Amino acid sequence: MRSHNAGEPHDAVRLGPLEAQVMDVLWTHGASTVREVINTLGGTRAYTTIATIFKHLDRKGLVQASRSGRSVRYEARMSREQHTAALM
Repeated sequence: MRSHNAGEPHDAVRLGPLEAQVMDVLWTHGASTVREVINTLGGTRAYTTIATIFKHLDRKGLVQASRSGRSVRYEARMSREQHTAALM
């Protein structure tokens, strides 16, 4: 597997099950906060769990964070289609 710089999109990053769920929320609903993702996933995940997933996705170069008031919003760096194509 090729290495990449943190924060830069990787062209073939496989996602774990929870990472895929979080990315699906971003691809479907757009930029979201940790709390919004938790609510969209049914409210059963711990805040720290989703925050950690976002940290992993950021390190993999799949999301970017931006401050929105007191919250941090995360958005996908590539579309679902771009990610799927990169895996092929």
